[in-house]
Amino acid sequence: MKIYSDFMISITKEFSFETAHRISNHPASCKHIHGHSYRLFVTVSADEIQENDMIIDFKELKQIINEKVIKTFDHALVLKRNDENTKLAQNIDSNIFWMEFEPTVERLLDYIRK
Repeated sequence: MKIYSDFMISITKEFSFETAHRISNHPASCKHIHGHSYRLFVTVSADEIQENDMIIDFKELKQIINEKVIKTFDHALVLKRNDENTKLAQNIDSNIFWMEFEPTVERLLDYIRK
């Protein structure tokens, strides 16, 4: 039996990860490899509470985000696939995640949400 409410219920969990990147088309310092400490807030909403009295178990949410996001981006170098970055990456011994666009925070978030 599901418990129904008259409004949307949301829960949010915060995740963090460390990622390096470069914006190869940037005219200033962002064109250099540099890192960020990212904080990702994941919100899950529902209009009903499940029989276990939850929208989603935080343990399950953590497993999903760790598998889909943290394992991909934590301590990785994120680069747009282009000739300049491919040449640069030849000299880097690191976990590189290639993207088809510049890894701005907006593009990273758009990638994560899909």
